[in-house]
Amino acid sequence: MEKKPELTICSVYYSSADKALLELNWNLAARLNPGAHWVWIAADNTPPNRTESVDGNKFRVVPGARPEDMPAYIRPWMRASYHHTMGIHTSIPHIQTRFALFLDSDFYIVRPHWAREIVNHMKEKRLAFFGVPWHPKHIKKYRYFPAIHSLFVDLETIDKRELDFIPQYEELLKPSFTKRLARRLRKSALALFSEERRSIGTSHDSGYDIFRRYG
Repeated sequence: MEKKPELTICSVYYSSADKALLELNWNLAARLNPGAHWVWIAADNTPPNRTESVDGNKFRVVPGARPEDMPAYIRPWMRASYHHTMGIHTSIPHIQTRFALFLDSDFYIVRPHWAREIVNHMKEKRLAFFGVPWHPKHIKKYRYFPAIHSLFVDLETIDKRELDFIPQYEELLKPSFTKRLARRLRKSALALFSEERRSIGTSHDSGYDIFRRYG
């Protein structure tokens, strides 16, 4: 009898190049984790006029984000983050395992047997989240908490319905009076702090809501 998988991996692809990276990722993961059992969901974010599709024997392909689902207030520089995270959200209802890994198509985990070892580590240490933080050079991103490039979640601890990867840019576009006042007060202290130091952790990009709630 085949062992029931404990891990569902969720990725998004949106082009032929991204598709190739994702399939390379699957091949590497399979080689490093002999005997491991997982479900790998691939959300299809390709444009309506494109027909690329990943290998259905390796991935469970689900429909991704649709252009008409993009919020009206989204500006051009925001669209890539929204499109990607909207694709992630289409995969979440399909997760049936205790552990989930949200993994970028071009993020490669190179440790042998990582699928089993990370799940066992999370059980042993009772970790709700495990993953890689943002690189320190991205000073505007949140710190000391896993980013969404490679994020493991124990869904016995965290309700999957509470996971919100969508950027929170609308809070920056429509600030309340209190926030506008606080921003003006911060600007009045420009002489005390450098521009870089004041901008640490100010980005509300993908995954910010998860960090805010659980970090």
